[in-house]
Amino acid sequence: MHVLVVDDNDMNRLLATHVLRDRGWQVTEAAGGLEAITRLDTSDFDLVLLDVSMPHMGGDEVVKWLRADERLESVPVVAYTAHVLPDEIRHLRQIGFDHVITKPVTCEALVGELEPFAARAGG
Repeated sequence: MHVLVVDDNDMNRLLATHVLRDRGWQVTEAAGGLEAITRLDTSDFDLVLLDVSMPHMGGDEVVKWLRADERLESVPVVAYTAHVLPDEIRHLRQIGFDHVITKPVTCEALVGELEPFAARAGG
């Protein structure tokens, strides 16, 4: 299972990276949307864990770009966000996120939320 973890907050990104690597997953990090697009363009991923609120290029722009690319449109994208109002979650799903994980999240909850995607990817 190869996961791209995208978050401009170093602590959030490192926490998710550490937890997923402990599960035996391969993890690549990106500190923002533009870096995420570069990584997505040059590597294959089974899943993208994507922060929504980032400077310069937010997760909403990244997921729209990803969904418009025929090579990448089927890669599952999970929002990793503090935006938890029902309308916000509905909007995230409408623009292409497959799932929403609410920050803050425990290590166990993060793994539990992502396990179904690992099972689908065979990892």
